[in-house]
Amino acid sequence: MTLLSGKFPVKTAFPAWLWFLLLGFSLLHTTRIVLNPPGPDRIIDFRPVYLAQRLLVQGKDPYLERNIQQEWQKVVEQEGIASAYVPVWPLSHVIYPPWALSMLSWLSLFSYTVAYVLWYSSLPFLLSFILFAIARFSKLEMQYADLLLLSLAFKGTVASMLVGQPTFLSLALAFSALLAVNRRPFISGLLLGLAAFKVTVALPFVLFFIINKKFKALVAAGSTGAILLLISLVLSSEPITMLENYAANVSFMVDSFYDPHRPEYPLNYVMITTTEITALLEFLWRGSSDAVGPVKNMLLALLFGFIWWRHQKRKFNDVYLLLLLSAGVLLTTYHLFYDALLLLLLFPLSFQFTKRKRMLLLILLLPLFLPVNGLLDRLNVSTQLHFLYFSLPVVLLFLLIWLLVHPVYADQE
Repeated sequence: MTLLSGKFPVKTAFPAWLWFLLLGFSLLHTTRIVLNPPGPDRIIDFRPVYLAQRLLVQGKDPYLERNIQQEWQKVVEQEGIASAYVPVWPLSHVIYPPWALSMLSWLSLFSYTVAYVLWYSSLPFLLSFILFAIARFSKLEMQYADLLLLSLAFKGTVASMLVGQPTFLSLALAFSALLAVNRRPFISGLLLGLAAFKVTVALPFVLFFIINKKFKALVAAGSTGAILLLISLVLSSEPITMLENYAANVSFMVDSFYDPHRPEYPLNYVMITTTEITALLEFLWRGSSDAVGPVKNMLLALLFGFIWWRHQKRKFNDVYLLLLLSAGVLLTTYHLFYDALLLLLLFPLSFQFTKRKRMLLLILLLPLFLPVNGLLDRLNVSTQLHFLYFSLPVVLLFLLIWLLVHPVYADQE
């Protein structure tokens, strides 16, 4: 349809009111670039990744806080960076696995300032490729501008770009693997193995490959991960100690997420921005996070088994299958809100639903677009309304149920 007549017509699949609503959300989120522009002294997320891989290349342990701090001080002195933020706990703890650091070790070819510029410059191109891949994978003839508008309206996109989140690189590699799997299974597996530097982001794609029996690609992906891990162990002067410190960092960080002794508990940054159902349960029942871990892993396994069983009886639509797996993984493993970019798959799938169901979905997904936490902070809401900070896992839980109740099969295409 055409919303605007005259010299600059806008063709879109959205109703006019929805197009303008999404445009409003997009403008609201993109103003953050002006109000809080990225800079080389931003403490997350690119900086610790750069410092960690640089330490690994030097044979030092990237999982020790003092090494991260010393390396940053060295960068500051060598490159003349005015730094007001020294890496301290929890932002000084690296929880990317060793194979991620060897995969990203090419960054050490550049100074921090140059690497920073290259990294941030690549993010718009990676986002564009992800949107292209979604349109290609869904076989949807649509305006690219629609997906771009939708992605910018999603509150996690601009926020993750501002901190240089590696999610974009992981998703671009994972979608590349998806597009290549039928014709080039080895190349597909190589790309998926590279994408797994962010394990939980790549996990829905791995499960998708397993259900569709893409075993050649999976073997190639596993081999790629093993080679990257081997490289990191060879580079390290004390590989066993490095692995132990990595495991200790992950354990320490997970425990700290739900630590009731933290002064901001239960409204610490991770708890109110994660998609994990653990955060919601911890808010409702203090101390429940200790017991939830094994249970949520079992639930993910049961969900995967159920999806596998149903898929063997009657094949699901590919977009629906990946979206269903993504919703389950987002709900049961560690993700912050920007990883919900995977839910853009819902847009091409929504054309399978009636107009009424699409409207219900839009209402359900509003917390993915509204800056709920920022509004609550500004309004200084009472304790009774603090549950609103945990809207993301609630949205994902309802979405997962919705998808299970409204399956889309391959023979419906």
